Amino acid sequence: MMTQLSQGKSHEGKSHDDRSRALLARTRAAGAGGGGSIGFVLLIALLLCAATVGLIVIGRAHAEPYIFALLAVLATVGVFVIFALAAGLLRGPARDRATPLLKAVLDGADDATLVTDAGGRVLYANAAYRKLMASISGGLRARP
Repeated sequence: MMTQLSQGKSHEGKSHDDRSRALLARTRAAGAGGGGSIGFVLLIALLLCAATVGLIVIGRAHAEPYIFALLAVLATVGVFVIFALAAGLLRGPARDRATPLLKAVLDGADDATLVTDAGGRVLYANAAYRKLMASISGGLRARP
């Protein structure tokens, strides 16, 4: 039934090439966002370089306790971060479960597509599915 509905659907005056170009442009735009913070990485690198210069200025004879203190602080922070990540106290940046290319392909598909998790909750519904549900029942309702 879905195949018959999708085959009979008009493409709103867009040719296949136009839709392909639009999907490719959306994919490139979604992938250009990047992730992470280069500023934070540069700040840490700058602090480590400053600590190195400070230890060089102090001199080899007096630097040993400071080196041990720096290593102890770095090790403590590292262990804390590992345990905090394992316990769920810290989380990395949220990542999309689907690649931008896969999302673009599903968004541009003529066939209705619905993705649910093991509990039956709706994770994703493409535009064709939403349009089909709107014509059948008056709209897509998410289950709790």
